[in-house]
Amino acid sequence: MQLIWEPRYGDIASNGELGYLTGPVRNILPSRNNGQPRHSNYASVWKRQADGTYRVVMDFGVPTPGPVSYAPDFTRAPHANRFIGDYDEHTPPLGAADSVLNSALRSGPTRAYRGRMADGGRLLRPGQLPVVGEQSINTWAAGQRTYAAADTRFTESARSGDLGYSWGMYAIRPVPAARGTGAPAAGRGRSTTPEHGFYVRVWVRERNGQWKLALDVLQPQ
Repeated sequence: MQLIWEPRYGDIASNGELGYLTGPVRNILPSRNNGQPRHSNYASVWKRQADGTYRVVMDFGVPTPGPVSYAPDFTRAPHANRFIGDYDEHTPPLGAADSVLNSALRSGPTRAYRGRMADGGRLLRPGQLPVVGEQSINTWAAGQRTYAAADTRFTESARSGDLGYSWGMYAIRPVPAARGTGAPAAGRGRSTTPEHGFYVRVWVRERNGQWKLALDVLQPQ
């Protein structure tokens, strides 16, 4: 079996302490489907160790319906508006930003993501191609189910204060069956089965001190 992955997009904190990478993956087994590859999109969070080497602290990915398109070679995430320390000391920490997003998701994805995405921010969901950019994400979110629960379990940010990651548990409400038909109500995501699992997010802090979402991945269980 061949597992081929390519880092095509990512970023690193200004002090080099934390970073993330994402890109396409091909899984090729000659005896399966005439050797045609299965496609997915991976993402990983890296942390610099005391000896200067980088080690993976989070590694995750989602299957996609086909090959994932990226720009040739490697592209660094936009960072022209990146935090450099000139923010009010009362700006909420990363854990607070993650909790606020979780609370908003319990009210509905449409409002939750609006205004919270970093430039070039992307969502990775199983069975879908990446959703990239705030406009596309806002359109996509309008057809998504509401979260029943979302709870922060861990956050970590670079000491430079401009990049961090979080992870936690989530549950998404099922779509109730249409009354009297036994069929789910109309709309995207027509599942009467609740979805639950864990999420991983990468955050960047902008010059005004606010945390924005660069990457959001769901891993159903």
